[in-house]
Amino acid sequence: MEEEEVEEEEEMEEEEVEEEEEMEEEEVEEEEEMEEEEVEEEEEMEEEEVEEEEEWKKKKWKKKKKKKWKKKKKKKWKKKKKKKWKKKKKKKWKKKKKN
Repeated sequence: MEEEEVEEEEEMEEEEVEEEEEMEEEEVEEEEEMEEEEVEEEEEMEEEEVEEEEEWKKKKWKKKKKKKWKKKKKKKWKKKKKKKWKKKKKKKWKKKKKN
């Protein structure tokens, strides 16, 4: 009788130990999964930031280019206008001189 009780107690203890080990393994696995998820989220965030930065730079570059183009056009236009104005003045001046 006593032997049977001792065996049962040992079996119970073994089962408890096994259950505890399983629980610990599950906890470790869960922690690893959580860490992996965090790392993935961080990587995604970094990728998004990089994409946003690139997009911002692209927009800024386009804006700068457009501004430069407008400035160039304006300068050209002013030059043309000035040339016309000078030509007109010259004509008037010649006309005055003749009279």
